[in-house]
Amino acid sequence: MVAVRIPLINTDAVARVSIQDAAAIMAFKWRARKSRYTFYAVRSIGRGYYITMQEMVLSKGCDHIDRNGLNNIRSNLRPATLSQQRMNAPIQRNNTSGHRGVSWNRIAKKWHASIQKDRVVYNLGYFANLDDAAAARRAAAQKLYGEYAAEHERS
Repeated sequence: MVAVRIPLINTDAVARVSIQDAAAIMAFKWRARKSRYTFYAVRSIGRGYYITMQEMVLSKGCDHIDRNGLNNIRSNLRPATLSQQRMNAPIQRNNTSGHRGVSWNRIAKKWHASIQKDRVVYNLGYFANLDDAAAARRAAAQKLYGEYAAEHERS
């Protein structure tokens, strides 16, 4: 797909949009705004208020499939609830196992795997091997989250 590069005024970075959205997007000045995991392209709509480029392209409540907040090509955006967006979030910085939902239980001396959806925590069990615990978590994520499972959790 052909993408148009949109310069951001406060950085050397650029955002990308589909060619059919370029004219509407280029009518405004865009800047990069850092969020928890990535940068997003934003423009001001009033004192202290802004709109993101993805909201202008698709709508409020959308998810970047590749987690790159500057990649606003239509094929990279999908409608998503806040819960679905969190399913696609990267591993937290304080994670020590290297796998989402897997932690060491020092009492059992085994790896514990769990997953959460709709405020319900599912305990997947204890495993002697880290890879087995991670595989159980990936399988559960694929079953519970479907297409919204984080890329590193997809089979």
